[in-house]
Amino acid sequence: MFIRNQSFLMLLIMVFATTSGVGCSSTALPAPSEVVAPTPLSNNTGEYMAPYTKDGVLTQWVDKAVNAKASSDIGGAVGSVAGGYALQQVPFVGGILGNMAGKEIGRQAAIAGAGGMDHIKQTSDQSFASIDDLCVWLYALHSNKETYSAAIQAVGGVYPEYNNSFHSAVQNAAKR
Repeated sequence: MFIRNQSFLMLLIMVFATTSGVGCSSTALPAPSEVVAPTPLSNNTGEYMAPYTKDGVLTQWVDKAVNAKASSDIGGAVGSVAGGYALQQVPFVGGILGNMAGKEIGRQAAIAGAGGMDHIKQTSDQSFASIDDLCVWLYALHSNKETYSAAIQAVGGVYPEYNNSFHSAVQNAAKR
């Protein structure tokens, strides 16, 4: 029994380590000035809206999205608990599904807090076809601004995949 539990524990540790970056070597990000920024679409037809306008100022939806971050965090926690409870017969799977549901609830709360997807699109004059392009563009052109933290909070709330894509997108970006 102890050997089986120990093996299961080791398996869980290995899965966590490979999916969370723990135990993996990480390299420092290149300086923003070394990264070539992708050119955004000069409209709002892309899948990912830019948090900055063509003039380099934050869009209107960013302020609303930052204020909605607390709602997003609460939504994620509530969804995780609710999902885990509803699926408690399968604890491991229930926790995973509950967390996924919670993240979607949090995303929807962030979108609603930003004024809804229509408002986000209407107040954006730039967009991107891929999350990686948005990550690299933000880092290369805006990471030195005081408003960068607000921008990435807003983007991370509305587009949670930003948080998982950022590091590899910047690492793999074209360099000057």
